[in-house]
Formats: sequence, C-alpha cells, structure tokens
Amino acid sequence: MQLLLKILLLTLIAVGTLISYGLLNIYVLSKFRPNKWIIFTIGMVILFIPFGVTIATGKSYFILQILTTVIFVILALWFIDLMKFSPKKKDKEKKIVIKSKAKPNRAKQFKNNQSK
Repeated sequence: MQLLLKILLLTLIAVGTLISYGLLNIYVLSKFRPNKWIIFTIGMVILFIPFGVTIATGKSYFILQILTTVIFVILALWFIDLMKFSPKKKDKEKKIVIKSKAKPNRAKQFKNNQSK
C-alpha cells in the first residue's frame, strides 16, 4: 500500500510540475531571455540545497526536497527551452569567394584565333 501511495505521489508531483512549467512558460518565462548558463547555474545550486540543509541541521525535510526538485526541474526545462531557441553564432572568418563561370564559347574562339 505504501508503494502505491509513493507512486501516486510521484505521479502527482510530476504532472503538477509539468503543468506549472507549461503555465509559467506561456505567461512568465517566454517574456524573459536571460543567459542560459545563469539558469543552469541557479538550477545546480538549488539541486544541492537539501544536502546542505541535511548536513547543517542533521534532519531531512521531505517538503524541502520536493520543492527544490520541482524548482530544479522547472529551471532545467527552461534551460532546454533557451538552448533550443538561442540564436546560433555565425562564422565570421569564413568568407565567400565568388568564382567566375567558365564560358565554353570563349575557348572555341580562342582556338579559332590561334589556328589563323
């Protein structure tokens, strides 16, 4: 029974996280375009907060673990979204060289002029 309850809780948290990310992405996150690496760093810091709290206090807080996990997943999805829509840098070093097209009629005229 406890296993079924944990699976149900995990499913509800996952669905709630995805729904909240979808709503946040539509109304809030799409209006901001911060540096994607700042979002990644904040997500990594938030991921390790429960470990620091557990070490500092000696107690494990279930609610804190759930909240930090939800926030981390939202930030990770936002990071992936920023990676997908970020503009790609163009190679400025690559220069276009325009080569003239060979004209076959000129070669024929050149042969005719040499034979005369």
